[in-house]
Amino acid sequence: TSKLTNTSKKRVVSQVLSTRSEKFVSIPVLVGQSYPILSAQAALVVDLDSGVALYEKDPDKLLLPASTTKIVTALVAMDYYSPQEILSVPNIKSEGQRMRLVFGEKLSVDSLLKGLLIFSANDAAEVLASEFPGGREAFINAMNAKARQLNLSNTEFKNPTGLEAVGHVSTARDLIRVSEIAMENSYFAEIVGTKETKVVSVDGKI
Repeated sequence: TSKLTNTSKKRVVSQVLSTRSEKFVSIPVLVGQSYPILSAQAALVVDLDSGVALYEKDPDKLLLPASTTKIVTALVAMDYYSPQEILSVPNIKSEGQRMRLVFGEKLSVDSLLKGLLIFSANDAAEVLASEFPGGREAFINAMNAKARQLNLSNTEFKNPTGLEAVGHVSTARDLIRVSEIAMENSYFAEIVGTKETKVVSVDGKI
C-alpha cells in the first residue's frame, strides 16, 4: 500500500466504503425535539447481538419486577417438570390475574406454563410452586438459586407470581439478562411467542 499514489488510495477507500455501506441498514434517527416520553422508573435498551447498551435509565435501581417474575418461575418449572406431567390443583390462594383453576382439576404442566406465560395467570404460578418437592417455599428457594446461577446480582424473589412483597426486587439490567437467557430456550420462546391458545383439563371438561 505504501507504493499507491494518493489518487489510487482514494479510489481504494471509496470502493471499500461503497462495499461496506451496502451491508448496513439505515438506523432511524430522531429529528428535532420530538423525544419519546419514558414513564418507567428504570430502563435499559441493549443490542443483543453485540451486548452494547443503547440507552440507560437507572438500570440497577431496585424495583418491583411484577409479572416479569414469571420468567424465572417458568425456567424453574421447566427445569423440574416435564411438559406432559399432570398436576392436580391443590387448595391454593391467588390474587390478581387468574385462569380460574378449580380445586382438584388436573392439567398438564404444558397447559399451566401456557397459562403462566401467555395469560400471566397467578394461580398457574401457585400450582407449579405448590407441587414442587418441598412445596412453595422450596420452589421460591429454587427461584433464588436460579437467580444466583444466572448472576442476577440484584434480584430476590419472595413469591412465584410477582405480587408486591417486601424484598421482592429486581433491576432492568437483571431482567434484560434473564430475558435473553430465557429466549434461548426454544420451548419458552415458543410459548411467549403465542398470542392466544386454549387449554383444557385432562378430562376435557374444563
